[in-house]
Amino acid sequence: MTDRPLRVLMAAHDAGGVNIMVPLFDAWRAGRGIEPWFVGTPAVCREMAWRVPNLRIVPWCAAVTETAVADASTMARLLERHFDGGDWDAVVCATSANILLEKIILRHARACAVPTFAYCDMWWAYAERFSDGGGWYMPDRLFVVDERMKSEASAVAWPGAITIEAVGSPMYEALIERRAGSGAQSANAALRFISEPASTRFPASGIDEFEIAEELIRLARAAGVSRRITVRTHPVDHIEAWRRFVWRNRDQGVEFDVAPLEECVEDTWAAVGISSILLTELAMGGVPVASFQPKAADPGYFCLPFAEFGIARLADGAAFQAWLSSVDSGIPAAASAKHRGAVERITRRLLDVALPVGQVRA
Repeated sequence: MTDRPLRVLMAAHDAGGVNIMVPLFDAWRAGRGIEPWFVGTPAVCREMAWRVPNLRIVPWCAAVTETAVADASTMARLLERHFDGGDWDAVVCATSANILLEKIILRHARACAVPTFAYCDMWWAYAERFSDGGGWYMPDRLFVVDERMKSEASAVAWPGAITIEAVGSPMYEALIERRAGSGAQSANAALRFISEPASTRFPASGIDEFEIAEELIRLARAAGVSRRITVRTHPVDHIEAWRRFVWRNRDQGVEFDVAPLEECVEDTWAAVGISSILLTELAMGGVPVASFQPKAADPGYFCLPFAEFGIARLADGAAFQAWLSSVDSGIPAAASAKHRGAVERITRRLLDVALPVGQVRA
């Protein structure tokens, strides 16, 4: 018998999950006794391949289309044909709220007695990430960002035993390290608006992201901010509507954002959004960040731990202009401490569970 690395299947569909997977792949490819392989839809695989050199993608990934991940029976048949439990030592999944990819993989892996891990990156919709109205898709262990998320996830009426562990965020850790290594911000850095589909996906929130963007432009120019204003869309935004918005406001120095996240950090002077996870990511990159929260909006919509990340909460134009006049960069020390070492904690737990002490892999 000879030692060999753990073969780990990793799956993600949404942008937040991809952002968590990238630092893990980077660490494990460097030699941690883990051999990671990825599965996702074609668009997600392209994104991962751009960000992870020499990415290993499972041979059957071409069958994992958007059509397939929208249908439970199709995904189940696909895994029955291609997922052999003997090929994998563990499965690590992100947790898309409305997509079946990770859910079906978790269920199939557990049926094959393969240890399963899932990571939740957002303080919202815990049960929805593991159920579809007709059943549950449970991991053996759920990793979460912090103690608040652990408390909220623990309050869910899970159908069976589940271990929940706060491990920090690999993405935040990577952004903190990137900030420490690069330091300088671009001299032409933009004021960034971070969009999210509040009006289209969550109409009860009382929030219109287009109205907030219009107000941002008006207030910034009135306050004498001459920097370009860049609109960064959410992955599920209706792009054509935002394209028209940018075109209509081009004389105000408004641009459409096409930068990858890592470059986006250095290219942002300050960022304003609503309650997107990207606000926390930019904050961990040292960018001054604010959340525009109209007084008439549903307060329950704003789920981020704003204070912990140093994200200002702005209720009106006066508060916004006051914030603009005093924006200050820097990563909150308390948040930084929680996330340093996240990759190491996840790695250690994976090895502890999937490779018990003293076991030798054939």
